[in-house]
Amino acid sequence: GKAVPDHDEYDINLQMEWTVLTCKEKMQELLQQKEESFRLYKVNPIWKEPTEIFDDESKKIQQCGVRNGDVLWLEYGVPPVKGEIRLTVEFATFEWTQNVGMDFFDISKFVTVKKLKEVLCTKLEQIESPNHIRLWRNNYLIRGDDTKLSKNRIKKSTSIAVQLLSEPEILPTNTRLLFLRKRDPKSKKLEPGEEISVVGDLRSGTPRESIFKAVQLQVGVPEEFLECALARSNKWVWISKPPETEKKGGNGVWFKDGNVICWRDKRDDPENTDDFFLKPVRSVKSRKNFKGNQNPAPRVIERGVKIDTMWVEQ
Repeated sequence: GKAVPDHDEYDINLQMEWTVLTCKEKMQELLQQKEESFRLYKVNPIWKEPTEIFDDESKKIQQCGVRNGDVLWLEYGVPPVKGEIRLTVEFATFEWTQNVGMDFFDISKFVTVKKLKEVLCTKLEQIESPNHIRLWRNNYLIRGDDTKLSKNRIKKSTSIAVQLLSEPEILPTNTRLLFLRKRDPKSKKLEPGEEISVVGDLRSGTPRESIFKAVQLQVGVPEEFLECALARSNKWVWISKPPETEKKGGNGVWFKDGNVICWRDKRDDPENTDDFFLKPVRSVKSRKNFKGNQNPAPRVIERGVKIDTMWVEQ
């Protein structure tokens, strides 16, 4: 859609008892816009973008959480039917190296994932069939073609990354897509991520030996020189034999789509000068207000591929 008119801002005094429809009509009068097809959004104060659409025009603006000083966005377009949500979709190649399109559209939150994939096939010619794409919501792979969007936490203004596949794919329920990232001890950086499919035991945990063999087969490093660990929100879960100062833990390892396994070749650092795996892994979500000499920037291990229109840490 397009703002009316072209991102100009106007001040307007609204009565809190007005409905969304009345509010929209008053704004149209102010902007001298007589067309009937308009929709109204509330602008996110942090991102400065319209994120919350008012799909029930009978509601009072006070019920919609509008406060003094908020910015409202009037846009050309028919308001969605109640129960519909607006999705922002980015299409990218399998390797996440190139954007091949972006779109947004309204769809019922009660349709299935399969139906969403079918709709996406009509949006881009490169998509051969629903089985030629993967859908990612942030760092989570959207599974279950027969489940409804609402069950996959897809709601208003959700951004979805569509990964285009060269071959059709139906992922078994016990297979998870992980990402491998190599640690370079010289540059002190992680190399871009690469995918790996691992068959997991979703009940009792996957044996470390099975994951280690899958990683070893992928990277081609001899067993005695390979060191690898799964990055969790606050700690490393060791896949290979851990350093003497670290605990190995139980034999079963639980993981999910999008998790990252970091690895290194010990031959690249014979003196063992890189202490990367000895530092804790922390999630951005657990960031607190740091004081004094405490570290103000906890580390987070990202997959190292392109997701949701932004490049994550390389």
